[in-house]
Amino acid sequence: MRAIRLALVIGLALATPALAIDTADDNVSAATVPGRVESIAPAELAMRNARGEVLLIDVRSAEEFAAGHIAGAVNLPLESVSRESLPQAPGREIVLYCRSGKRSNIAATRLVEAGMPVVRQLEGGILSWEAAGLPTTKP
Repeated sequence: MRAIRLALVIGLALATPALAIDTADDNVSAATVPGRVESIAPAELAMRNARGEVLLIDVRSAEEFAAGHIAGAVNLPLESVSRESLPQAPGREIVLYCRSGKRSNIAATRLVEAGMPVVRQLEGGILSWEAAGLPTTKP
């Protein structure tokens, strides 16, 4: 059985160069990850935002942003998101959000595909932020 698993792992590793074989544990693991999208919970984001550790990018439309957003966020609608369009944020991590998390996931995936190693997004979007009782800026 181990020989069959090893043959499958070797075949998989040859077909997929991003995989490595860990024969000590008999497991397959990612050797190199080109990039990944990670989620951040509203409470953690609120703490990090209060400490000035993040730059929030709201990828909703200008109208949605104007109707209410997280304090300090910059509006960069989804159709405008690219690695080059991101504001400079020395010493701060960029975190994307939208209404529910769908558009921010699309934007984050686009940025990972453009070569950013890790892109974070607010888990559940501004809806989860508000559900957690966290404040938004409204006109």
